[in-house]
Amino acid sequence: MKPKVMKLWDRLMLRKRFIIETVFYQLKNISQIEHSRHRSEEDLYSQPD
Repeated sequence: MKPKVMKLWDRLMLRKRFIIETVFYQLKNISQIEHSRHRSEEDLYSQPD
């Protein structure tokens, strides 16, 4: 597969995305937040404890 040339804007946004994801990861670890997989209130209450 031949590598594609990325536009300058895309490369810059890719770098920024890495920084943003790193910050989110650190914030999640500091505050010990877990992602909830519940899509609706019904699903939330139907899960066994």
